[in-house]
Amino acid sequence: MRILLLTTQYHPAANPNVFRWAAIAGHWVAAGHEVHLLCSEHSQRPNEETIQGVQVHRAGQATLMDWAYNLLKTKYRRSEPGTGAGRAGWGRSVLETLLNLTWRKLYWPDGSCLWYLPARRRAMQLLQQHDFEALISVGTPFTCHWVARACKKRFPKLRWLMDIEDPFSIAEEFPNNNFALYRRRNHRAEALVFRSADAVAVTNPAVLRRYVAVFQEDAHKMRVIPPLYDPAVPSDYSLPPRLPGEIRLGYFGSFYHKIRTPQRFLEMLEIAVGQSGGALSQSLSVHFFGYLEPEFTAMFERFHSLSPHIRLHGLLSREDAAAAMQQMDALLHIGNSTDYHLPSKAPEYLFSGLPVVNVAACVSDTFKEFAGVRAALLHIPPDVELSEAVSRLSGFLLHLPKGDPPGDEEVESVGVAALAGRYEALISGRKK
Repeated sequence: MRILLLTTQYHPAANPNVFRWAAIAGHWVAAGHEVHLLCSEHSQRPNEETIQGVQVHRAGQATLMDWAYNLLKTKYRRSEPGTGAGRAGWGRSVLETLLNLTWRKLYWPDGSCLWYLPARRRAMQLLQQHDFEALISVGTPFTCHWVARACKKRFPKLRWLMDIEDPFSIAEEFPNNNFALYRRRNHRAEALVFRSADAVAVTNPAVLRRYVAVFQEDAHKMRVIPPLYDPAVPSDYSLPPRLPGEIRLGYFGSFYHKIRTPQRFLEMLEIAVGQSGGALSQSLSVHFFGYLEPEFTAMFERFHSLSPHIRLHGLLSREDAAAAMQQMDALLHIGNSTDYHLPSKAPEYLFSGLPVVNVAACVSDTFKEFAGVRAALLHIPPDVELSEAVSRLSGFLLHLPKGDPPGDEEVESVGVAALAGRYEALISGRKK
């Protein structure tokens, strides 16, 4: 099978969409399929290259910020390893403020709208040059689906799978654009792509229920394909030597304005290290791995008393992050305020063999639903009083249980082969 995949970013970007689709595309190549991938330009990479058998084509700019990165030939970028451990420079802060006040209030459908025309033009060229049997668009950004819709109109016999990693028109809590201006337009546009696509994949049952309620006539096209479990081979990355009696709690991932923030956890931690009779105050270190936007760097800085316990490491490569995870005693998961986003790291957390603290921000927490009942999972609901939450957190960390070893079938069900097979069934029209 010859497949064309549309996604705005690819290697060297380090984000869940890149990890997921690099693994699946690589699996298809190894199985004998021909995979082409169209993404945005990168000043450090050629516009035509082959990466692990995947034929990569680059055109246009992913966002206005990426255009600036490429213009200045910036080496370290916000979505790439080695960034995000400290405060943003004043130049970027000024640029971010200007963008928030102007460009981000006006663009449609999202910040990748700059990519639409060059991506559509290059996609049409590729479709004319190669006899593709399937087209896959990965969003967010929604712009990918908008490009795919144009391709489908031009090549109506091409089978199109729309892969929704994050929702668009229903995501009012995490808007892709100015919802006050574009709410109705967003709904109409997403209705059009649902109508045009041959199959639609979402990551969890909660978002499926939402989309079925909104686009009932296309419910038969929708399927759940969960987050991927494809652990990286750990590097030789090493944290500083462990102190006597040290308890290491690790968070791996990003934070998002109003959707996923460390505020509640930091409030709990501030009380816990002060009320634990010296036990946690002397032994606990909390390590945060991932890119930090300036607002969250400032949030950490407001909790002055926690500075001896907090370590901000920035965004690491997958291999370094895997090595760092092995050096933790427990993992911290901070949930979303929405009930339809399931973090992509969910399988990696649950299958790590480590105890997990889940600080939920929504009663219908998708991580809890995905995890089920596990002895080594401490779930702290959002409606629990702060004092009770602190008590549960302190007791769990001071008496850490053994991690839950995953079963072989559980791991295989979200492995590369399983997910690649489910996607292949969708793009070929088979039931699976």
